[in-house]
Amino acid sequence: MTDINNLEPLYAALKAVNSLRNTVSDMFKWMVDLPQNNPQMTDSELKKTKEKIANELTQFHNTLNQRYNNLEASCMLMSNQSMAMSLGNTHLVGQDPNYDKTSLYTDMLISYRWLDNMQEYSLFAFQAMQTSFTKRNSMTKNRQRTRIINNHNTSPITFDHFMATIQRVYSMDMSIEIVRPFGVFSVLKVVVSRTLRAVIVLRGFFIEWVVIKGFEETFDEINPNQMNKPIDNKRPPHMYMGNLSDMSNHKLDIWSQSRYQIFRTITEHANAAIIHFYAPIAMESAIKAYLNWLKSYSKLFETKCHKCDARLLNNMPPTWRDFRTNEPYHFECRP
Repeated sequence: MTDINNLEPLYAALKAVNSLRNTVSDMFKWMVDLPQNNPQMTDSELKKTKEKIANELTQFHNTLNQRYNNLEASCMLMSNQSMAMSLGNTHLVGQDPNYDKTSLYTDMLISYRWLDNMQEYSLFAFQAMQTSFTKRNSMTKNRQRTRIINNHNTSPITFDHFMATIQRVYSMDMSIEIVRPFGVFSVLKVVVSRTLRAVIVLRGFFIEWVVIKGFEETFDEINPNQMNKPIDNKRPPHMYMGNLSDMSNHKLDIWSQSRYQIFRTITEHANAAIIHFYAPIAMESAIKAYLNWLKSYSKLFETKCHKCDARLLNNMPPTWRDFRTNEPYHFECRP
């Protein structure tokens, strides 16, 4: 063993060993590449070949002797350790009589790797716990109670204030109207950019039911007494956006589907989106995200499918909207 504080002789000895091994490898490669005996060679050519091989072999021999002497000199410069090294319990390994019959080294190597990985993972876990969990001490006695979720039982005033902010945000692209024909339950009548109409039934901040229809369709159930009156087809489009308070002879119909297949398909997608955007703890953000997803249908008949780059597939435009990116897809092309 060499002195720990003086490692230069050790480095020199390792370098000499490396040089000696490289020289031996070169000699073996040279011996493999030697030309084979050719009976067609003349005596003079054969003599020259033998002399060349002998000279090269002599050079390898001299080089090996020189590098072996360098290794021996480097080993002589290495001093023995002045003090005994404490090996702990590892010195008992050499006293095992069945050392040659057992895979002791392999087991020790596996144990070392396992301990090394355990130390690394424990360090990562400690850092994660320091940053993620709240610090507690012995002075903390009362635990903070979990907030009771009561988003299904919200006062109409609170909901109206919240929807007022939403209406200001989407005033350019969407028309949102709040009605309560069923008492406590709130109903949002949404018009998306002269493209479609939607009725969203909410219980507090929870979305219960959604129906999508075309822009020229209505959710008002006409009184049977007025069924025989002629329909004015020349009235402007803004006349369809009347307030329920002005329709004394109409009732809100939230169950009948659209007469167009495309809007019936979008209704199915909209009800499936209710489950995706469901967030009991943050229902305000869920409603904002849901309305933002619904606003992506403003260019329903203009956009192309994000995957196949086509407008129509099976006579249907891209009715599916990705819940994260709001990108348009055909139902068959959805990711």
